[in-house]
Amino acid sequence: MKNVSTTQNIETTDCVAGQSPNTSYADVFFILLKAGQSVTISMSSTAVDSFLNLVRLDEVLVGSNDNKDTTGAKDAQLVYTATTTNYYAIFAGTKGLPQTGAYTLEIQEDRR
Repeated sequence: MKNVSTTQNIETTDCVAGQSPNTSYADVFFILLKAGQSVTISMSSTAVDSFLNLVRLDEVLVGSNDNKDTTGAKDAQLVYTATTTNYYAIFAGTKGLPQTGAYTLEIQEDRR
């Protein structure tokens, strides 16, 4: 995997994340990371309050973010370095209330 950018939409037909009353919608993307590989995952949107979860396929949450900085923007970003070679699920969703709209997801491999 090299650098990837995709524009998507959160819709009411997407996966449901969370428990009522904090239900939200999310798209799910799968990636393979090798041990020692670092990635930066970013989700940006003007329509929804972005939220990212990174989960190993054994259901261990390894990263989560809903605000990449303190500016009040609705963008999310997380950086992760894999400790083992494994597949991971990226949950690109909304924070809190069910929201719908367009967003951009970027996955960048960090070169060290």
